[in-house]
Amino acid sequence: MSFKSIDGNPLAYPKSRSEYDPQLFFNPSAEYRGAPLWAWNTKLDRDLLLRQIDHMEEMGMGGFHMHVRVGLDTEYLGNEFMDHVRACVEYAKGKNMLACLYDEDRWPSGAAGGLVTKGHPEFQSQHILLTRVPYGSGDTSEPPAFMGFGARSELGNLLARYDIQLNATGELLSAKRLQDNEEPPLGSNVYYAYMEPNIPSPWFNGETYVDTLNSAAISRFIETTHEKYKGTLFKDFGQTVPSIFCDEPQFTHKTQLATGTSRSDIFLPWSQDLPLTFETAYGYEILDKLPEIVWNLPEDKPSLARYHFHDHVCERFVSAFMDLLAHWCRGNGIALTGHMMEEPFLKTQTGSLGEAMRCYRSLDLPGIDLLCDQFEYNTVKQATSVARQNGSRGAMCEIYG
Repeated sequence: MSFKSIDGNPLAYPKSRSEYDPQLFFNPSAEYRGAPLWAWNTKLDRDLLLRQIDHMEEMGMGGFHMHVRVGLDTEYLGNEFMDHVRACVEYAKGKNMLACLYDEDRWPSGAAGGLVTKGHPEFQSQHILLTRVPYGSGDTSEPPAFMGFGARSELGNLLARYDIQLNATGELLSAKRLQDNEEPPLGSNVYYAYMEPNIPSPWFNGETYVDTLNSAAISRFIETTHEKYKGTLFKDFGQTVPSIFCDEPQFTHKTQLATGTSRSDIFLPWSQDLPLTFETAYGYEILDKLPEIVWNLPEDKPSLARYHFHDHVCERFVSAFMDLLAHWCRGNGIALTGHMMEEPFLKTQTGSLGEAMRCYRSLDLPGIDLLCDQFEYNTVKQATSVARQNGSRGAMCEIYG
């Protein structure tokens, strides 16, 4: 088994360019067999790792993804960890199996198990908290959401205040942005917009998730993770090590009001320079129009600002995260694969990554996650459609969970 690369572009699944071969179909070579997410937890033991590769070979697997999971008791990306990775790659090479990389400590990809944001608060995941309750006066005793997403941290700073006026059905009649020292008029309905980092979480080893809209933060992710693997395995990139798996990258999830008159807090993805890049792209300040992202306008009037916000956040995410990873992978002769967060429905995509198909533009092997006993034809079609349009050699499915 030998893969080549031209101009840094990995040629994974080379036989997909050949005519149909029934012998290959009934007895596929390694790259067309399953390659499980091989859970690395507890204290890693060399003999046990190699013995498990033997078992995977006996089971007919074509290879494996070295996937850190909860419970790892060997320093992630440390010298001992990388020695085990190197040994597994060499052992796989001798068996003509594939040793695929996984780019994270658990998931979602981007934080390097908290190493990216450690000592770099400017790289922490950011969000807008739009609330009726100003800092210091509310009940913040509710436990934070899983991984620290979508929770009020009171660790941020005030960006804007609004006098929000709604009609009887909860539609936005007016939204006056108050000046810094302006007292709201009597009877006004004031909302506060804070830019906050996520709450530190044990999931990220006491740190936070990364700002996936920030290319400098993702460059640090690449330096911490991808360059580390390159330093140990580069000669095997595109061959025994054909790909690196990116798992469920996302931004802080957008939340919605249950009804227009609901008084709950709202969370929206953000980055420190987003107001500047938004104004450069569209010619006006997003903070002037922020309430239109939350409340509908009367008579079903569409909001251009709402469209612009969703479009801009998606493009920031794809260009800062997916495109940057793809550029590094293609420059180093290794395929980028994996799958996105909340892929099945347009609504869930909008809330966590913008749109899946725009994310796939950077993947050499676009992938999906189907860890359930149901059919998701649209999810599959999105990935295979982009693969076909881009001339990719294949697609990937995380399955059998």
